[in-house]
Amino acid sequence: MKKFLMALSVLGCMLIMSGCAETPQQVAQKWGEAIINGDLAAANNYSSPETHQVNETIIKDMAENAEHRATFEAHLQQVANSEVFIDGDVAQIIIDGKAALALVKVDGDWKVHINVQKGGSAEPTESEAEAAAKAQADVNSKRDSE
Repeated sequence: MKKFLMALSVLGCMLIMSGCAETPQQVAQKWGEAIINGDLAAANNYSSPETHQVNETIIKDMAENAEHRATFEAHLQQVANSEVFIDGDVAQIIIDGKAALALVKVDGDWKVHINVQKGGSAEPTESEAEAAAKAQADVNSKRDSE
C-alpha cells in the first residue's frame, strides 16, 4: 500500500508539472507583452538565443514608431485565439491564415524564434526560401519512406 501511494504521488507530481508547460501562444503573448513594456530581460527569457540580438531593436522600434506599435499590439491580441501548427520542436502561430510567428523548443520550453542573420533581413532571400523548401521536402521524403 505504501508503494502504491508513493507511485500515485509521483504520478500526481508529474501531471502537475506537465500541466505547467506553457503553450506556444502563452509564450508568444508573454514575449509580446515584454516587448511592448520595453522589458528586454523578459523578452529574452521568452525567446531563443538567436532572437536575443533583435529583441532590443524591436523594443526600440516599438518606442519610436507608434504605427508599428499599434500593428504589433493588434497582432498580439490575436495570439491567444490563434491557430498553431506544431511540427516536432517548431511551432508556427497562424494569424489571418498566415504564419505570423515561429517558436522553437529550447531545453524543452517554447521560445519565440526570429532568426535574422548579420547583414541580412528578416525576409528570406530567394535562395534561402529555396533551401528551406528543399530541406522541408527532404524531411517529408524521409517520413514517407519510413
